Amino acid sequence: MSLSRIAPLILLASLLLLAGFSVCGAATAQVGSPQRLALKKAFLLRNADDLARTLDFAREATEALNEQVEAVGLLGYELLAQERHELQAMVRQHQEWLTIMLGDFELAMNNGFAQQSAVGIGLDRYDDLIKGFQGQADAIGRWQEKLDKNRQKLEDRIELLNTAVAQKRVLTDVADLGLARELWPDYRDRLRLYGEPVYRELTPAEISRLQSERQSLVEQQPQYAGLTEFGRYEHGWLMLKVEEFIKLRAIAAAFADSAPEGLGEAIGSTIRTYEADSLVMKRKLIELAAKIQRSPSNGSLNALEHRKALLNYYDKVKDRYDHHVAWLEGEAGSYRVELAELAREKRRQEAVAESGQSATIK
Repeated sequence: MSLSRIAPLILLASLLLLAGFSVCGAATAQVGSPQRLALKKAFLLRNADDLARTLDFAREATEALNEQVEAVGLLGYELLAQERHELQAMVRQHQEWLTIMLGDFELAMNNGFAQQSAVGIGLDRYDDLIKGFQGQADAIGRWQEKLDKNRQKLEDRIELLNTAVAQKRVLTDVADLGLARELWPDYRDRLRLYGEPVYRELTPAEISRLQSERQSLVEQQPQYAGLTEFGRYEHGWLMLKVEEFIKLRAIAAAFADSAPEGLGEAIGSTIRTYEADSLVMKRKLIELAAKIQRSPSNGSLNALEHRKALLNYYDKVKDRYDHHVAWLEGEAGSYRVELAELAREKRRQEAVAESGQSATIK
């Protein structure tokens, strides 16, 4: 269901909600009261809207990753081919899974609406969403750890080559034995034999070879940078959604309880979470703007093409955060209205109960 199809339903649910508030009276505490049913319909429609938007964001992330991979292909390196393919598979599978989840959610919701009774969305659907997003976040986290280790090896190697080329010699102590043995297979550890480190001067041919290797490694760095940024932002987004789905599950569970206090507490907790998430995302927006501003504009054509793909991903994430901040603030506002109305209905109930007790005593 697209956003354009969902929006009219949300409006309809809001009208039903208002109607429910006006007619329910003392029936507020009952699970099947018109008010609670209208509340639940509005809640589920907003959930479906959120899932549809989240799916759109997943599609955009898939496209941005594919664009990065194509840009990396222009560089002619296959160093990260396996890592890229693993990440692409994870992102694509998550998008496909989310498509199925949205379809199932909408089907169950529509069936419930047709029955005009307790809307048929079970807690298991929220459990599946929590589990699915948490599993994807964990998988990307493990992938990220492996990539970070390889990236650190690359950077250590570049630093070693930088030192050797700048000094035009290699210090053959314990720290540099690896490079020394690469350059001279018959090298013997002078430190162990004589108890002191020694330098070995590099020939012009050796310096040229090390410079060539260094340049090759430096040109591979954008691959790591782009994929690292993708993994980091997607992992953060997934964990944010896990937290939100946990709160939504608590509200869904409260609808099954006849005590209005439970629903009010769940809604209040969700409002606080959404307010906190909105602040986090606003800080991320500042961070993204700074990264876009600092991005260098020079380099080889291939490097510029890769940088263009990374900047495009930053733009997509920025748009995603902008829209989600607006959504979070809108949701928090809607929940505040519902929370206030629940409080008013509770006071009405208490007043009716007190009136009934007074009449009995008389």
